[in-house]
Order: sequence, then C-alpha cells, then structure tokens
Amino acid sequence: MRSLALAAWILFAFSFLLAARWPSLARWFGGLSRQHRIHHWAGLLTGALALLHTVYEIYQDPEVAFYFEDPFLLLGWVALILLLLMLGLSFLKKIHHRNWILLHWISALAFLAALLHSWLFLHQGRWHMLFFAAGLALALLSVGLILYYRWKSQTWVVDRVEAVGSGLYEILLKPTRSNPITFPAGSLIYARLGAHFSHNWHPFSVASCAMSPEIHLLVKNAGLDTSHLMDLASGQHVKLQGPFSEFEISPRAQLWIAAGAGIAPFLGMARCFDYQKVGNVELIFFEPEPQPALEAELDRLASLHPAFRWKASYGKSADLAIIDSAVGSPEVPSSDKLSTDPERHILVCGSSAFMKLIRKRLIKNGQRASNIYTEEFTPW
Repeated sequence: MRSLALAAWILFAFSFLLAARWPSLARWFGGLSRQHRIHHWAGLLTGALALLHTVYEIYQDPEVAFYFEDPFLLLGWVALILLLLMLGLSFLKKIHHRNWILLHWISALAFLAALLHSWLFLHQGRWHMLFFAAGLALALLSVGLILYYRWKSQTWVVDRVEAVGSGLYEILLKPTRSNPITFPAGSLIYARLGAHFSHNWHPFSVASCAMSPEIHLLVKNAGLDTSHLMDLASGQHVKLQGPFSEFEISPRAQLWIAAGAGIAPFLGMARCFDYQKVGNVELIFFEPEPQPALEAELDRLASLHPAFRWKASYGKSADLAIIDSAVGSPEVPSSDKLSTDPERHILVCGSSAFMKLIRKRLIKNGQRASNIYTEEFTPW
C-alpha cells in the first residue's frame, strides 16, 4: 500500500525538521521541550507506518517482497532495519548522550536508502509524485537548518566562575558586542565552552534576567566538560545558541519545583521580580544538602517580594509529602487558597527521572496535565 509508504516518507522528513535547533520553530511549538516530544512521536509513527507498509507488501506477494537480488528492493529493507535499529537503541535508558547523537545519524542513512527505494517503486500518478517531492524538499530544508543552526552562534566572554554550592558553579558571561541577543530568564541555551573543552554543545538554563548586562549560568559539575569548570579563565570566549523559551514569568499564580541545578531557571525568574509584575509564586527546592549561597539569595528575594515564598527539602531522595502539602491531595486536602487554585501553573525542572516522578505525583493529586510544564534538555 503506497499510501502508507508516502505517509511514512513525509513523517520521516518532518522528524528531521523537528531536530533542528531553530528558535523560531521552538517558539511556534511552545518550547524546545514540546518540539522534542513531537519529534519523538514523529519518529515512532514513521517506524510504525514503514513496518505496516512492509507487512502489507509481504502479505500481498511474499516472493517479490523477499527478492533480495533486486538492489532497490534490498534498499527498502536496509532503510527499515536501520530505522527500527535507531529507534530501538535510542530508548535504551543508559545510553550516553554522545552515543545517542551519533546513533541518530543512522537515520540519515536510512532516509537515503528509503529515497532510492521509493524513487524506483513510486507510482507515476500526480499526487504520488507531489507527496514524494514534498517529502524530499522538506528533508533537504531540514538538513540545511540542522547544519546551519549547529554553526550559527553568538560569542560571549567569561567574566568569572564562582562556586556557589556543593558541585554547583555559576558562570558569568559578558557580551562582545554592543547589541547582543537578550537571553530571558527561564530560557534554554546551548553553549560551546571553547579552549580546553570539547566541541560539544551543552544545554544550560539561564539563571539571570534579560535586563541584566551579564548572563548567569548555574551548572552542576557532572559531565566531561562541566567537571572542570574552574578551567574557564576570565576573558575566554564561549559560543552560545538560542535562546529557547521554556518557562515564562506570568501574572498568574505559579508553583516552581526544582532539584539540584534545576533551580537555575527559577533563580533567573526570581531575579526578574524587580522589573516585572508577577502573581503569587511558591518555590519548592529539593537538594541533597543545604546550599548557603543559593539559599541566601532566595531569602533576599523573598524578603523584597512578598508574593514570593520558598522552602527546601533536604536528602538524597525527594520527600514527596512536601508536594502533597503544596498542591493538596485526595487524602489530605490543602487549606491554602493558593494551593487549590485550579489555574495555577506548575513548573518543574531537574533530572528526567525527577521530573517524571513529580509529574506522576502531581497528576495523582488531581492536577491537570495541561498545567504542568517541564524543561527537558534531551529530545526523547
């Protein structure tokens, strides 16, 4: 059934577009996290449609379907196997991010094999040709955008790096030109750290307000490059891409839930309270142990802005009872009027496992999924 093959072809090309770090596209989808989720489902649906197409062709004529002496038919099988292999390995829980990226380049080989296979077996009708051409044009545009936005960047200069807690560092960057792009609090950027570091792009949350003359990045020393952040010398150039707006300050009431370095976007948003009117904001900060410098900053902001309040939960595992008290639960309804506000937005930032855990708990406690927002670095 060629319609299944054409649908898979269009979705395959569309999934490439969703892999591009194009700020305008991310804004259109409501954030890079949502764009990545659609990319995830587009890839899965592509694999499902391609598999259904293959099963149908085997059912129709098994002898022709397995006639591997035909190189173009063999290319169809190669495309399917590479696509399913890439999709399957992508969802291994312990795969390293660098290997995950390299693995996704297999999709380019799968697409090329599918291109040659489809061209030979394409029905010569007008609509079939049109859909094939549209998929090819979309794929070429997508690859162009992926390559362009891997190259496009803005140069900033390291002012200083400060240790602010157990394993947490704050990087302060200054612009190199008079009219730099602004990076709003709550947005996501990608940074290439320059000399003495790898050429990888690293995602970080902006921990400063757009009105600030500097960009603040709060980083945990947990990776190949981030494990030696003190090697970032004053005056060293850093490349930045973005911004990708994920969280936004709102006049509507909000609950912020953070763990570890996930405090970064909320710290930046709280630093904007001097410049922007906001509704009632409550922050819950999960951390293994007290972070005096960070907590002093949060106390200062809370003392200046009565609409902002925060509390911490210490320990290596999250005590979810504090979530129940913040939003209310079927067993223990909250008497706090703010906690029972059905229109309150809930913003969550931390590790992937932490965000999944918190999301499940919130939904269990009756919170609407549409009111829960997460910031996720990895396209999943």
